[in-house]
Amino acid sequence: MAHCIAPNVCQCHEGHEKNDTHLCIPACKSTVVDCTMGSCVGVNVCECDEGYTLEMGEDGCSTLPDNAECIAPDEHRCLEGYQPMYDQELLQDRCVPSCEQECENGTCTAPNQCTCIEGFSAGYNETCSSICEKDCEGHSGVCVENLCQCFDGYSNLVNAYLCSPVCAGCEHGECLMPDECSCFDGYEMNNQTASCEPVCDNCTGDTYCKSPGQCACYGEGAMITDEQNNVHCILLAESFQQADDSLVWLAIVGTISGLTVLFAVAYVMYKRSTGSFNTAVRMSEIKVID
Repeated sequence: MAHCIAPNVCQCHEGHEKNDTHLCIPACKSTVVDCTMGSCVGVNVCECDEGYTLEMGEDGCSTLPDNAECIAPDEHRCLEGYQPMYDQELLQDRCVPSCEQECENGTCTAPNQCTCIEGFSAGYNETCSSICEKDCEGHSGVCVENLCQCFDGYSNLVNAYLCSPVCAGCEHGECLMPDECSCFDGYEMNNQTASCEPVCDNCTGDTYCKSPGQCACYGEGAMITDEQNNVHCILLAESFQQADDSLVWLAIVGTISGLTVLFAVAYVMYKRSTGSFNTAVRMSEIKVID
Protein backbone atom coordinates (compact mmCIF):
# COMPACT_ATOMS: atom_id res chain seq x y z
CA MET A 1 0.00 0.00 0.00
CA ALA A 2 2.32 2.68 -1.29
CA HIS A 3 3.25 4.68 -4.35
CA CYS A 4 6.57 5.73 -5.86
CA ILE A 5 7.24 9.48 -5.57
CA ALA A 6 10.81 9.44 -6.95
CA PRO A 7 13.33 6.89 -8.26
CA ASN A 8 13.64 4.23 -5.53
CA VAL A 9 11.65 6.42 -3.12
CA CYS A 10 8.43 4.92 -1.79
CA GLN A 11 5.76 6.76 0.18
CA CYS A 12 3.32 4.69 2.24
CA HIS A 13 -0.40 5.35 1.99
CA GLU A 14 -2.18 6.80 4.98
CA GLY A 15 -2.57 4.24 7.73
CA HIS A 16 0.60 2.39 6.72
CA GLU A 17 4.19 2.65 7.85
CA LYS A 18 7.58 1.27 6.78
CA ASN A 19 9.04 -1.69 8.60
CA ASP A 20 12.71 -2.67 8.95
CA THR A 21 12.76 -4.07 5.40
CA HIS A 22 11.31 -0.85 3.94
CA LEU A 23 7.95 -2.46 3.19
CA CYS A 24 4.72 -0.57 3.88
CA ILE A 25 2.60 -2.47 6.40
CA PRO A 26 -0.68 -1.61 8.15
CA ALA A 27 -0.34 0.55 11.27
CA CYS A 28 -2.42 0.42 14.44
CA LYS A 29 -2.61 3.75 16.27
CA SER A 30 -2.31 3.36 20.02
CA THR A 31 -5.05 5.98 20.42
CA VAL A 32 -7.42 3.74 18.46
CA VAL A 33 -6.45 0.20 19.47
CA ASP A 34 -3.90 -1.25 21.89
CA CYS A 35 -2.19 -4.02 19.95
CA THR A 36 0.50 -4.80 22.53
CA MET A 37 -0.45 -8.48 22.83
CA GLY A 38 -1.35 -9.01 19.21
CA SER A 39 -0.48 -8.32 15.59
CA CYS A 40 -1.62 -5.45 13.39
CA VAL A 41 -3.19 -7.16 10.37
CA GLY A 42 -4.94 -4.11 8.92
CA VAL A 43 -5.16 -0.38 9.42
CA ASN A 44 -6.16 -0.11 13.10
CA VAL A 45 -7.18 -3.77 12.98
CA CYS A 46 -5.57 -5.89 15.70
CA GLU A 47 -5.51 -9.68 15.84
CA CYS A 48 -4.87 -10.80 19.41
CA ASP A 49 -2.33 -13.45 20.35
CA GLU A 50 -3.59 -16.82 21.56
CA GLY A 51 -5.14 -16.49 24.99
CA TYR A 52 -6.08 -12.81 24.56
CA THR A 53 -9.26 -11.06 23.42
CA LEU A 54 -9.71 -7.50 22.23
CA GLU A 55 -11.49 -5.31 24.75
CA MET A 56 -13.01 -2.15 23.34
CA GLY A 57 -12.86 1.03 25.40
CA GLU A 58 -15.52 3.66 25.63
CA ASP A 59 -13.95 5.64 22.78
CA GLY A 60 -13.43 2.62 20.49
CA CYS A 61 -15.27 1.24 17.49
CA SER A 62 -16.95 -2.14 17.82
CA THR A 63 -16.46 -2.77 14.09
CA LEU A 64 -13.83 -1.15 11.91
CA PRO A 65 -13.45 -1.91 8.19
CA ASP A 66 -10.08 -2.33 6.53
CA ASN A 67 -8.48 0.91 5.36
CA ALA A 68 -10.42 2.99 7.91
CA GLU A 69 -9.73 4.69 11.23
CA CYS A 70 -11.89 5.18 14.28
CA ILE A 71 -12.68 8.87 14.88
CA ALA A 72 -15.40 8.56 17.55
CA PRO A 73 -17.27 5.82 19.43
CA ASP A 74 -18.54 3.47 16.71
CA GLU A 75 -17.74 6.05 14.04
CA HIS A 76 -15.02 5.67 11.45
CA ARG A 77 -13.80 7.28 8.28
CA CYS A 78 -12.01 5.87 5.25
CA LEU A 79 -8.34 6.60 4.80
CA GLU A 80 -7.06 8.86 2.05
CA GLY A 81 -7.41 7.17 -1.33
CA TYR A 82 -10.42 5.12 -0.20
CA GLN A 83 -14.12 5.78 -0.29
CA PRO A 84 -17.03 4.33 1.73
CA MET A 85 -19.24 1.66 0.21
CA TYR A 86 -21.95 -0.52 1.71
CA ASP A 87 -21.55 -4.18 0.77
CA GLN A 88 -25.01 -5.55 0.01
CA GLU A 89 -23.81 -9.15 0.17
CA LEU A 90 -21.87 -8.89 3.44
CA LEU A 91 -24.27 -6.27 4.85
CA GLN A 92 -21.45 -4.13 6.19
CA ASP A 93 -19.56 -0.94 5.48
CA ARG A 94 -16.35 -1.12 3.48
CA CYS A 95 -13.64 1.29 2.40
CA VAL A 96 -12.72 0.58 -1.22
CA PRO A 97 -9.95 2.13 -3.36
CA SER A 98 -10.78 5.32 -5.20
CA CYS A 99 -9.49 6.33 -8.65
CA GLU A 100 -9.76 9.99 -9.62
CA GLN A 101 -9.92 9.09 -13.31
CA GLU A 102 -12.74 6.79 -14.34
CA CYS A 103 -11.49 3.20 -14.52
CA GLU A 104 -13.28 2.22 -17.72
CA ASN A 105 -12.68 -1.39 -18.83
CA GLY A 106 -10.95 -2.06 -15.53
CA THR A 107 -11.25 -2.20 -11.75
CA CYS A 108 -9.84 0.25 -9.21
CA THR A 109 -7.68 -2.07 -7.09
CA ALA A 110 -5.68 0.59 -5.19
CA PRO A 111 -5.82 4.37 -4.82
CA ASN A 112 -5.55 5.78 -8.37
CA GLN A 113 -4.47 2.38 -9.67
CA CYS A 114 -6.63 0.73 -12.32
CA THR A 115 -6.27 -2.96 -13.17
CA CYS A 116 -7.53 -3.69 -16.68
CA ILE A 117 -9.93 -6.52 -17.39
CA GLU A 118 -9.00 -9.35 -19.76
CA GLY A 119 -8.48 -8.17 -23.32
CA PHE A 120 -7.41 -4.66 -22.31
CA SER A 121 -4.07 -3.15 -21.31
CA ALA A 122 -3.04 0.10 -19.64
CA GLY A 123 -1.84 2.80 -22.01
CA TYR A 124 0.44 5.77 -21.47
CA ASN A 125 -2.42 7.78 -19.90
CA GLU A 126 -3.30 4.98 -17.45
CA THR A 127 -6.51 4.15 -19.34
CA CYS A 128 -7.42 0.61 -20.36
CA SER A 129 -7.45 0.25 -24.14
CA SER A 130 -8.36 -2.73 -26.29
CA ILE A 131 -5.43 -5.00 -27.13
CA CYS A 132 -7.24 -6.09 -30.27
CA GLU A 133 -7.77 -2.56 -31.58
CA LYS A 134 -4.13 -1.69 -30.88
CA ASP A 135 -2.30 -4.80 -32.12
CA CYS A 136 -4.73 -6.52 -34.47
CA GLU A 137 -6.97 -4.10 -36.33
CA GLY A 138 -5.56 -3.49 -39.80
CA HIS A 139 -2.27 -5.27 -39.07
CA SER A 140 -3.00 -8.98 -38.99
CA GLY A 141 -6.79 -9.14 -38.78
CA VAL A 142 -9.98 -7.34 -37.80
CA CYS A 143 -11.60 -6.95 -34.38
CA VAL A 144 -14.96 -8.62 -33.86
CA GLU A 145 -16.35 -8.20 -30.33
CA ASN A 146 -12.81 -7.41 -29.13
CA LEU A 147 -11.44 -10.67 -30.56
CA CYS A 148 -9.02 -10.71 -33.48
CA GLN A 149 -10.26 -12.42 -36.64
CA CYS A 150 -7.04 -13.21 -38.48
CA PHE A 151 -6.11 -12.66 -42.10
CA ASP A 152 -4.78 -15.58 -44.16
CA GLY A 153 -1.33 -16.62 -42.98
CA TYR A 154 -2.00 -15.53 -39.38
CA SER A 155 -3.33 -17.32 -36.31
CA ASN A 156 -4.69 -16.29 -32.90
CA LEU A 157 -4.13 -19.65 -31.20
CA VAL A 158 -1.62 -18.13 -28.77
CA ASN A 159 -3.52 -14.92 -28.01
CA ALA A 160 -7.16 -14.39 -28.93
CA TYR A 161 -6.70 -10.61 -29.00
CA LEU A 162 -3.98 -10.48 -31.64
CA CYS A 163 -2.83 -12.58 -34.58
CA SER A 164 0.66 -13.94 -35.14
CA PRO A 165 2.17 -15.02 -38.48
CA VAL A 166 2.23 -18.75 -39.22
CA CYS A 167 5.35 -20.53 -40.49
CA ALA A 168 5.64 -24.26 -41.08
CA GLY A 169 8.81 -25.84 -39.68
CA CYS A 170 9.87 -22.78 -37.66
CA GLU A 171 10.36 -24.72 -34.42
CA HIS A 172 13.93 -23.45 -34.00
CA GLY A 173 13.37 -19.94 -35.30
CA GLU A 174 11.15 -16.86 -35.23
CA CYS A 175 8.27 -16.41 -37.64
CA LEU A 176 8.57 -12.83 -38.91
CA MET A 177 5.85 -12.95 -41.56
CA PRO A 178 3.67 -15.72 -43.03
CA ASP A 179 6.05 -18.47 -44.21
CA GLU A 180 9.10 -16.29 -43.49
CA CYS A 181 11.15 -17.91 -40.74
CA SER A 182 14.36 -16.52 -39.24
CA CYS A 183 16.37 -19.39 -37.73
CA PHE A 184 18.02 -19.09 -34.32
CA ASP A 185 21.83 -19.06 -33.96
CA GLY A 186 23.26 -22.52 -34.62
CA TYR A 187 20.48 -23.38 -37.08
CA GLU A 188 20.00 -22.78 -40.79
CA MET A 189 17.08 -23.11 -43.16
CA ASN A 190 16.88 -26.36 -45.14
CA ASN A 191 15.09 -25.42 -48.35
CA GLN A 192 14.12 -29.03 -49.05
CA THR A 193 12.40 -29.59 -45.70
CA ALA A 194 11.53 -25.89 -45.17
CA SER A 195 12.65 -26.13 -41.55
CA CYS A 196 15.45 -24.84 -39.34
CA GLU A 197 18.02 -27.58 -38.83
CA PRO A 198 21.11 -27.62 -36.56
CA VAL A 199 24.53 -26.84 -38.02
CA CYS A 200 27.65 -29.00 -37.45
CA ASP A 201 31.02 -28.64 -39.19
CA ASN A 202 32.58 -32.03 -38.48
CA CYS A 203 29.90 -34.72 -38.95
CA THR A 204 30.76 -37.41 -41.54
CA GLY A 205 28.48 -39.60 -43.65
CA ASP A 206 27.81 -42.15 -40.92
CA THR A 207 26.76 -39.48 -38.40
CA TYR A 208 24.18 -36.69 -38.35
CA CYS A 209 23.91 -33.29 -36.66
CA LYS A 210 21.75 -33.79 -33.55
CA SER A 211 22.01 -30.22 -32.22
CA PRO A 212 24.26 -27.24 -32.99
CA GLY A 213 27.85 -28.52 -32.95
CA GLN A 214 26.88 -32.00 -31.68
CA CYS A 215 27.04 -35.10 -33.90
CA ALA A 216 25.33 -38.44 -33.27
CA CYS A 217 25.41 -41.94 -34.78
CA TYR A 218 22.57 -43.08 -37.03
CA GLY A 219 22.46 -46.45 -35.25
CA GLU A 220 23.92 -47.90 -32.09
CA GLY A 221 27.59 -47.16 -32.14
CA ALA A 222 30.54 -45.36 -30.64
CA MET A 223 31.72 -42.00 -31.94
CA ILE A 224 35.40 -41.30 -32.54
CA THR A 225 37.19 -38.15 -33.69
CA ASP A 226 40.06 -38.35 -36.17
CA GLU A 227 43.10 -36.10 -36.48
CA GLN A 228 41.16 -33.62 -38.64
CA ASN A 229 38.53 -33.35 -35.86
CA ASN A 230 35.96 -35.16 -38.02
CA VAL A 231 33.50 -37.34 -36.14
CA HIS A 232 32.99 -40.95 -37.25
CA CYS A 233 30.77 -43.69 -35.94
CA ILE A 234 31.85 -47.29 -35.31
CA LEU A 235 29.06 -49.80 -34.87
CA LEU A 236 29.14 -51.59 -31.53
CA ALA A 237 29.24 -55.05 -33.13
CA GLU A 238 32.17 -53.99 -35.32
CA SER A 239 34.07 -52.52 -32.40
CA PHE A 240 33.47 -55.68 -30.35
CA GLN A 241 34.72 -57.83 -33.28
CA GLN A 242 37.86 -55.71 -33.56
CA ALA A 243 38.44 -56.12 -29.85
CA ASP A 244 37.92 -59.92 -30.09
CA ASP A 245 40.35 -60.17 -33.04
CA SER A 246 42.96 -58.22 -31.10
CA LEU A 247 42.60 -60.57 -28.15
CA VAL A 248 42.98 -63.63 -30.41
CA TRP A 249 46.18 -62.33 -32.02
CA LEU A 250 47.52 -61.33 -28.63
CA ALA A 251 46.90 -64.86 -27.35
CA ILE A 252 48.61 -66.41 -30.40
CA VAL A 253 51.69 -64.19 -30.12
CA GLY A 254 51.88 -64.83 -26.38
CA THR A 255 51.65 -68.58 -26.86
CA ILE A 256 54.36 -68.64 -29.54
CA SER A 257 56.66 -66.47 -27.43
CA GLY A 258 56.12 -68.69 -24.40
CA LEU A 259 56.82 -71.88 -26.33
CA THR A 260 59.98 -70.37 -27.85
CA VAL A 261 61.34 -69.49 -24.42
CA LEU A 262 60.38 -72.92 -23.08
CA PHE A 263 62.14 -74.75 -25.94
CA ALA A 264 65.26 -72.60 -25.50
CA VAL A 265 65.44 -73.38 -21.77
CA ALA A 266 64.90 -77.10 -22.42
CA TYR A 267 67.62 -77.12 -25.07
CA VAL A 268 70.16 -75.48 -22.76
CA MET A 269 69.33 -77.89 -19.93
CA TYR A 270 69.68 -80.85 -22.32
CA LYS A 271 73.08 -79.70 -23.53
CA ARG A 272 74.32 -79.27 -19.98
CA SER A 273 73.12 -82.71 -18.94
CA THR A 274 74.94 -84.40 -21.85
CA GLY A 275 78.14 -82.38 -21.39
CA SER A 276 78.20 -81.18 -24.96
CA PHE A 277 77.49 -77.62 -23.83
CA ASN A 278 80.63 -77.56 -21.54
CA THR A 279 82.80 -79.26 -24.17
CA ALA A 280 81.87 -76.68 -26.70
CA VAL A 281 82.82 -73.99 -24.24
CA ARG A 282 86.20 -75.61 -23.35
CA MET A 283 87.22 -75.98 -26.97
CA SER A 284 87.67 -72.24 -27.13
CA GLU A 285 90.26 -72.53 -24.42
CA ILE A 286 92.37 -75.30 -26.16
CA LYS A 287 95.56 -74.05 -27.78
CA VAL A 288 96.34 -75.39 -31.18
CA ILE A 289 99.90 -76.91 -31.39
CA ASP A 290 101.63 -76.42 -34.66
